[in-house]
Amino acid sequence: MTLLTKSKPLFIINPLANEKRASKKWKKVKRILDSWNIPYDVESTNSRKEAVESIRKDKKHQVIIVVGGDGGMNAVVEGAMKNNLEKILGVIPAGTANDLAKIFDIYSTPKKLPRILLEEYTREADVGVVNDNYFLAHASIGFPSLTLQERDKRCFLKGKLAYFAGALRALLKYSSNRLRIKSGKNYSHRTAFLAVVSNIKYYADGMEISPFAKPDDELLDLCLIEGKSNLGLVLRNLPLVYSGTHVKNPEVIYEQSKTFEISGLNPLLLQADGDIIGEYENLKFSIAERKLKMLCSDFFGKGN
Repeated sequence: MTLLTKSKPLFIINPLANEKRASKKWKKVKRILDSWNIPYDVESTNSRKEAVESIRKDKKHQVIIVVGGDGGMNAVVEGAMKNNLEKILGVIPAGTANDLAKIFDIYSTPKKLPRILLEEYTREADVGVVNDNYFLAHASIGFPSLTLQERDKRCFLKGKLAYFAGALRALLKYSSNRLRIKSGKNYSHRTAFLAVVSNIKYYADGMEISPFAKPDDELLDLCLIEGKSNLGLVLRNLPLVYSGTHVKNPEVIYEQSKTFEISGLNPLLLQADGDIIGEYENLKFSIAERKLKMLCSDFFGKGN
């Protein structure tokens, strides 16, 4: 029995995503599927809300594959978690950030995609929850969230250029927040430049912000960089984040737990999987009781 026995896979595409790169990537995927005579359905969505509702209501498809980035995948994850039927999800990287595709790899070798669909290459993954919002990769507060907010203010810049411009503007205006953190039964107070709660090790398209995080260990990983906002703090840690060796720095706090609770003196701007969610006074992080099945290559992804 293959994944295609019960129904055709559904491909979700935002045609405007990442400077229309998702549409270009879909044309390549379509050629591969057609060459193998694999039947499929395709749906274009123009907003996060539209994607969530489409998957939440879907009763026809078991396999759903996003051609996009982490943000697009997050919308499909939310829809799948709100659907009573079991869904098997996959992602083909075509977004600004593609951290989930590094873990749940089905397209680094495009010609393998038909075999992955025709044979049952899947793994179970934990799903993080923060204040009733789902995340599969990570959720964060502090400097990263402000960077995303600043990025989205300048529509004339696109892709990674927009992200780095947002980071520069965020650094000029950001002030570290005093946080109260509960990890399991332990409490601490920290002045945090950033705090990232992760389900996978990658962040911001390849940074190993949480090098020990695994998507199926039923644990969340907290990486917190302590200190007041300044360029020196960034320069000491940013180059090391790409290899995960920043965790050796004295200002980096790293913990693993099933739950975290974080509150601040000021409202906390939250992002999940690359999308701004909103501001909260208190945040509660946990692992959902329900797991998701994820498509992956036969070697379970190069990010495992």
